[in-house]
Amino acid sequence: MDDISASDRVVRNTAPNVNDRLTNELRGRLEHYRQPSEQIEARLSELNESGTKSGYSRPMHRPSHSPASH
Repeated sequence: MDDISASDRVVRNTAPNVNDRLTNELRGRLEHYRQPSEQIEARLSELNESGTKSGYSRPMHRPSHSPASH
C-alpha cells in the first residue's frame, strides 16, 4: 500500500477547480499577513479612532509583539 499523506489524498480526491480556488484564497491570506507590522498597527489605530468617533470608547486589544519569556 502506498504511503500517501492525508493532505495528498484530499488534493487527489478534490476537483481541480476547488483545489485552485483554495490555493488562491490561501495565498491571498498569506499576502495579507505578510504586511509590515507598521501597516497593521496603523490600521488598528485607524479602527480605534473610528470606533471612538462612533461612541465606542473601549480601545481594541492589541497583542504584544514581543516574544513571551519562558
